[in-house]
Amino acid sequence: MAVSIPSSATRQPTGGFAMDDGGGFSVSVSWKGPFDDLAACAAAISPGDPLPALEDLPGQWRVRSFDLQRVNADVGVLAVAGRHSLDSSISPGGGASSTPIRDVWSLKSVRNDVSVLAYCGTSASNPNRAAIERWMREPDPKLANEYKYTDVDGDVVDIAAEPLISLSVPLIRKIQDGTERVIRFYPQLTRRRTYYAAPADAFESLSYVDEPPYSAGVRTLAPDGVSSVISAHEWLKVQDDCDEQADGKWVRTESWIGIEKTDANQGHPWDPDLYGAERWGMPAFPNPNGGAQS
Repeated sequence: MAVSIPSSATRQPTGGFAMDDGGGFSVSVSWKGPFDDLAACAAAISPGDPLPALEDLPGQWRVRSFDLQRVNADVGVLAVAGRHSLDSSISPGGGASSTPIRDVWSLKSVRNDVSVLAYCGTSASNPNRAAIERWMREPDPKLANEYKYTDVDGDVVDIAAEPLISLSVPLIRKIQDGTERVIRFYPQLTRRRTYYAAPADAFESLSYVDEPPYSAGVRTLAPDGVSSVISAHEWLKVQDDCDEQADGKWVRTESWIGIEKTDANQGHPWDPDLYGAERWGMPAFPNPNGGAQS
């Protein structure tokens, strides 16, 4: 409900009008009058309540905070800090959560150490994981140094001499040198939106494929070329936090990690069975040929 200043109080000439670094406008205004009347008024104030019309400051203003001081036995001063309503359709008492006053995007790289076995594939042109893992379990060092292993029948398999698995040898040499993981870097896109009040939505779409909803706006700041980076990658949402700041504002932080779309992954590097809209549950009930759960 709107703040109802008692008729016994008089607006004071002190006060101010300011714009913060997020582009939000604020105002401070005060009234002086009988302390008991102002105390009754203050007791009914809630954050987000509309302030009375201010002729010298047009537009709709809403309460951020107030302070009531007794200046002598019977007289008090009620000082109210207000914010400008960025959306005239916002309803009183907390609608500030629907409209951010600042929208900042950042683009960074994140390190991910990938198993060297990620170089394996399913064709004869790739290193073969099954052969390499059998070689890694070979107890005879002489055989292992010759890129050989003993199969389940007790026969010795010469990896270099088998056409279907011979290209495993170059990767085995890397493993012999002590390489177990390789370093890769992926883009991480982070969005931080600042609000006057706690946002109504958070904790959405985490661990799902989710394209960052970037759209340039008046209060949006983002690195150059962010749109092209978004379109070149498929994104997994990895963060959605909400925190109150020391000044009473709220910041919602969302992050996404992207993997480049290529012909090899058919534009879907994040496995849809694990991260898609119809991803498997735990435990899983997959279809025999893959795809959504049966």
